[in-house]
This record gives sequence, C-alpha cells and structure tokens, in this order.
Amino acid sequence: MKVPAYLALSLFTLTTLPARADIALNWLSNGYIDNAGHTVGTADSPLSANLQPAARFTSLKTGLVSQIDLAVWYLPDIVTDPRVTVSLWTDSGFGPGTLLGSWDYSSTLTSVNCCNFDSIQTPNGPLLQKGQSYVLGVNGRGAFMGGWAWTNFQTSVYRKFNNGSWQFLSNTAPAARIYVTPTAAVPEPSSVCVLASMAGFALFFRRRVRIDGTPERKEPTRV
Repeated sequence: MKVPAYLALSLFTLTTLPARADIALNWLSNGYIDNAGHTVGTADSPLSANLQPAARFTSLKTGLVSQIDLAVWYLPDIVTDPRVTVSLWTDSGFGPGTLLGSWDYSSTLTSVNCCNFDSIQTPNGPLLQKGQSYVLGVNGRGAFMGGWAWTNFQTSVYRKFNNGSWQFLSNTAPAARIYVTPTAAVPEPSSVCVLASMAGFALFFRRRVRIDGTPERKEPTRV
C-alpha cells in the first residue's frame, strides 16, 4: 500500500520537529555571589596545589546533556590562565564516581564580573535520568586560579586536594545550570493539532473526489 504524499509529508514533519530543551539543574535562578566561592586551583598556579570542587545534584529531567552554564571566575591580577575543565560523574555516595563526560573551555569571567556566566556546549553529552543523583565538577588547567561562585542553594559539595581522596567541603551550592534534550523529539501540542488537521482535510477531500465519480489515476503497468 502506498502512503499518499501529503500524509507522508505530515508524518515526516512530525518526526523531524526539533526537540525542546529542558532544565535538569538550575542553581543560577537567583544569580550568584561575586568574588566568593569554592576555590579552584592547579599545581602550576600560585596555590601550588590542585583544588577541585564537585557538587552533588538530582536531575530534574531525563535527557541528553546539551549545555552547561557556569560562573567560574579567575583572578586576573594573579594569573592570566582562564582554562577550565567541567565534568559530569555518577554519584558514588560521597563524591564523584564514574566519569560520564568532560569538556574544556576558557572562562570569560574575572572576580569583578558579577552575575555573568559561561555557556559550554556539550555535543553528544551523557544521558541524565530524572530523579537520579549525579556530581558536577570543575578543575583548572595550566596555571588557573580562581573560584566557583557560591549561590544561596544548598547541596553536598566535595573537594579533592592534589591526588588525595574526595572530602566533604560544604553545603553551599555553586553557580551552575544544566540543559538536556529529551531522547525522543516531543512536538508542541499546537503543532500536532495543525498537522493532524491538514492530514484529515486532505483525506476528506480525496474521499469526496472518489464519491463524485472522478476516476482515480492509475499507475502505468511496469514490466
């Protein structure tokens, strides 16, 4: 049985509508505290030590991570290296467990850039499940020295010092927001209604033509 062209077009449109972006984590809804946060540093910075904070969160949505927004600032009067790595982990119960993905970027924020943030695109990001706990971590690269800004949200924050084990740091959530794309494209209800109406009208019109006696065009016999 052949699918009418107009029906095939409707089905194609339904299946190719862009998926919406959902927010799986939002500790940036109330802004953040400038020039105050969890210290981030490297062995090559004036700190002479690797300080890596990581924060536990529960995903609000299910989907593939598509973007991470962060407020991680560096100290331009001390270092000029803005390079940072953000990473996502499973939750071991006391800090990061298995690494799910990591992304390098250069921070555009300094200690006087209140209430701006960096957006990191995460193509082919990992899948987060609604209600599941994960850990979001930040560490510097090169000679980075700065901080992951504080917010007024509460969560469990851990820190790794040099190559030691993860230790509990505080309950002050850092500034972060995570967007996810649903694994199956979900068209808007209004789009579904419009497309369904178009398909229904086309089917009704074709049926009326047959009732009125207009012969249906036949395909030539192929040998």
